[in-house]
Amino acid sequence: MFLQCKIYAKHLIFHANPSKLDQLTQMYSFDRKRRDMPQSPTILLRSSWAFGNIGDIAITPGMLKLLEQHMPDARIILHPACARYEITTYLGDRFPHVEIVDGDMGHHGQPMAPDLARAFEQADLYLHASGPTIAYGHRPYDGPIKTEGWRGFDWNSTMEPLMPFYVARDMNIPFGAFGLGVNYLAPNSELVVKSIINDAAFFYTRETDSLEYSQAVGIQPEIMGFVPDCTFAFDMRDEVGATRLMDEYHLRDGQFLVMILRSSELAFTTPQREAKHCWQLRELIKHWIDCTGLPVLICPETRLDVQPTGRLLQEPLPAKYKSFVHHYDKFWMPCLATSIYQRAHSVITMDHHSAIMALSAGTPTLHPRDPMAGRKGQIYPDLELGDWLFDINRTEASDIQPALDELINRPQHARDRVSHAMHMVNQMQTQVMKTIRHTMQKIATPLAQGA
Repeated sequence: MFLQCKIYAKHLIFHANPSKLDQLTQMYSFDRKRRDMPQSPTILLRSSWAFGNIGDIAITPGMLKLLEQHMPDARIILHPACARYEITTYLGDRFPHVEIVDGDMGHHGQPMAPDLARAFEQADLYLHASGPTIAYGHRPYDGPIKTEGWRGFDWNSTMEPLMPFYVARDMNIPFGAFGLGVNYLAPNSELVVKSIINDAAFFYTRETDSLEYSQAVGIQPEIMGFVPDCTFAFDMRDEVGATRLMDEYHLRDGQFLVMILRSSELAFTTPQREAKHCWQLRELIKHWIDCTGLPVLICPETRLDVQPTGRLLQEPLPAKYKSFVHHYDKFWMPCLATSIYQRAHSVITMDHHSAIMALSAGTPTLHPRDPMAGRKGQIYPDLELGDWLFDINRTEASDIQPALDELINRPQHARDRVSHAMHMVNQMQTQVMKTIRHTMQKIATPLAQGA
């Protein structure tokens, strides 16, 4: 079924005939539902994108925390994109009442998994959590449009977050997204994307850059805006593990810097760029040590970056600096990572979700990022922290050092800025959750009256 829809939608892209797009939904055999919104609605949540990236892991408990806080009466059925056993184990103690449904949407002519089909039948809302970027091709700022490889012309990855929306629409289930990225849609792929998203009950991007781009290509559902990534709501901690790790490296609260690399192992940059990135980060490490005499903890956000972090950041340092730098050479869970970020003086991270987790823990965080990672870094200017965001391809370490000096010399001012940014996050997320609840109720009433 998925493959059939993929081929049909790809045909529509190349022939640019939007009038036929509604035929996609006819491939599903569900009965359309019309019923009142119950007091305890059932929400089918799509999340859990990978288990080799602490940011991807933290997205799901962040969304569940928001649902727990703002829709405590809701029944939550989680449909993880991958790593079902791992995410179930990880969430078990914190969210024991969340149900997990297995199976996929249907591939290569096979029907949807029965358990997932039943979850759709029971759902009053289909909710897509923060994370995946909707894209067909990739337009970097300094080169031609990428058509192959990472974020190239891969129609499967483009349609994967959208196909459940078609099912939900066919069944008259309200559907929407909480904090997605929209990166680039090669002509005429936007015809397919907007044909379904424009029927969403709500659609929130995770920053204003995606929002503005979406609107520019004609994505304009009735309720649309941006809301900070649900990872900002992640609240799980591992204080025992953090104390053990700090004792191992002789670190003291508020007296060390955390540094996080994003290497070419993630396939979004080149070895040549990687070399420049690592030189800049090493220069910042040396500057921190020269200014403070305090240690640095280098650590990974992804499994693939564990080994490159030590090889590229610690090993090339001169001996007088190397003794101040500790490499956490294991992959860790976001609860331990966030507990460490919370105890740090400051964080410098190329990876986006570690920036989110550090800010959510109250820690000032500089974000020298490669824009090839997508539009998501725009959240820094959105939260009035734009001077802490850097395009690492267009800066030198000397361009970043003044911001680091500001964190060193005015630590309380920096923490006050983080507190203000998090107040903005909480306000926006609270308002969007209220809007989602209200939208579900408003949609249910006319459906029930017309039954």
